[in-house]
Amino acid sequence: MISVSFLKDMSSETSILYFKITFSILVFLYAILYKGNIYKDIKLLENFSLIFIFFNFILSFLPFAYQYWGHVYTFNGLYYFKTDAALAIVIFLSFILLSRSLNIKVKIILALISLYLVYLTNARIHILSIFLVIGLSVVNQSLFIDFKRKLLKYSLLGAFLFIGFMGVYNTFSEGGLKIDITGEDAYDSANLQGRDKIWEALIRGYNDGSSLEQLFGTTLLKDVNIVSLYSTDTHNSHNSFLFFLIAIGIVGLLLFFYLTYIFLKRIIFYSKSFSKKNKSENLYKIYIILNLSLAHTAIFLISSLTNSNILFQQQTWFFLFFTGYLFNSKFIHYVQASFSQMKLP
Repeated sequence: MISVSFLKDMSSETSILYFKITFSILVFLYAILYKGNIYKDIKLLENFSLIFIFFNFILSFLPFAYQYWGHVYTFNGLYYFKTDAALAIVIFLSFILLSRSLNIKVKIILALISLYLVYLTNARIHILSIFLVIGLSVVNQSLFIDFKRKLLKYSLLGAFLFIGFMGVYNTFSEGGLKIDITGEDAYDSANLQGRDKIWEALIRGYNDGSSLEQLFGTTLLKDVNIVSLYSTDTHNSHNSFLFFLIAIGIVGLLLFFYLTYIFLKRIIFYSKSFSKKNKSENLYKIYIILNLSLAHTAIFLISSLTNSNILFQQQTWFFLFFTGYLFNSKFIHYVQASFSQMKLP
């Protein structure tokens, strides 16, 4: 469907978008076929993540690492956009918290540093992302014991704690951008920084399209074209779900949700190997993959609420690689060899 949307409008701009999306899909396929030592690769990512977090912590004391975003002085490190800096911090923290070579005190310090850096970026959507990544580390392998029930339980508990945390954040973030997630102003320009106007324009443009366009989409740049009708500036959808809705229609959007369901279903299946009595090394290695798959799927979905993530590789590659690895024959055989009673549906 992405290819059909591209063929409807082949230009230099759409070619770049099509290449980005296609390459991300190839990352998913590469993960399915990957034969290397993924645990060695994860260890390398862990080491790089440590360097990245410490480097950005040092940068946080240097004036050139900041820029004004509206009236707020925000940290962006060496990134152009503050959201990219925050996303990178969350991504690399997910690898650090899985480390077995770092003790719990060091992990807590690094988590607090990372939370502080995300706070400095004022990229508010990633306060939720980092909260989730830290939460996954806290519940650890216990999440995957009776996974479906635990997922609901911890989601409700996490939502309660997050709302409380945001209350504290709003109290002490004087001069920063406030977040209202419970009141009537949650959906306004102050909270969404103009995204609500973009989204309203896209919904209007979608409703004005033909039935065929609503079902199967238009072109890869249609979101930008629609927004330009209502603004002098050029903006993309700033929402992956709206991008899918415009580019590949409601059918394509539902297909994306179905694929996400397939990923979650595969995680649920692997979680059946977890029990309170089973604490083998093999189980921990399975846990690493499930944790990263779940974490990066959640990060992708959360950040997709305010950004067109599918067009940006920093998050998409991690999400698609680790979900793709769930279908890797080497990993499947490893799980089945470790727990011979398990057979894929």
